[in-house]
Amino acid sequence: MTTALDVANARAAQAQIASQIPTLTTQRDTLIGQIGLLLGVTPVSLPADLTTPEAVPLAPPVVPVGLPSDLLRRRPDVREAEAALHEATAETGVAVASFFPDISLSGSVSLQALQLKNLNEFKAITYAVGPEITIPLFEGGQLMGQLHLRKAQQREAALNYAKTVLTAFYQVDVALVTYNQEHATLDQLVIETKQSRLALDLAEDQYRQGLADYLTVLTAQQSYLGAQQAEASSLAKVSTDLVTLYQALGGGWEGTYPDAPAAK
Repeated sequence: MTTALDVANARAAQAQIASQIPTLTTQRDTLIGQIGLLLGVTPVSLPADLTTPEAVPLAPPVVPVGLPSDLLRRRPDVREAEAALHEATAETGVAVASFFPDISLSGSVSLQALQLKNLNEFKAITYAVGPEITIPLFEGGQLMGQLHLRKAQQREAALNYAKTVLTAFYQVDVALVTYNQEHATLDQLVIETKQSRLALDLAEDQYRQGLADYLTVLTAQQSYLGAQQAEASSLAKVSTDLVTLYQALGGGWEGTYPDAPAAK
């Protein structure tokens, strides 16, 4: 039998959930305004379906592992640095493109763990990232050893090229790891949501049979709602992580290299 306490608890739970709607609405309207700003139009001129709730677009269930590093040469910053190095070393008659490392991008958050295929005896080029970390670039690599740079302009262009390529490798590496790990998180949150739904169904059955009070139902409802929210947030993050990966690669990988199963 429903008591006044049960009703009060139910209304309090409803109000708590409803209190989140204005904040979410504000966030939505702010994002729509930002889209309008980017397009150079007012928010009211944007399609009305932007305010219609839709499911988050699903990201690919598999992620690329072992992408060829040559994909990174599409990035504007890498192309600019490569062009500058080519111009600075034009008199040497070398093909700057041949100095781009042949590396398999594995998503390891460690450039040391990247699979360099053509190590040799040339001196390593190093570049400091941040105040504490020094990461070897082209370890045993070719760039400085083969170009024998003498002019300051050439050395500056070479160092800028090394810095740019290292940054590109690191950004892709981090993006791959982040995407993989968030997928693994999402898998577990999907399970949590299903089990929370089952627990809620059981709590409601017990309440109808007089075997549990309504507080048990409310607790199960809150757990289920929390699980749904966590799953939705993770799903959105998987999508944004995919965008970050595309940006880091300078484009997609489809049709270029086979995908591998997502990390579990």
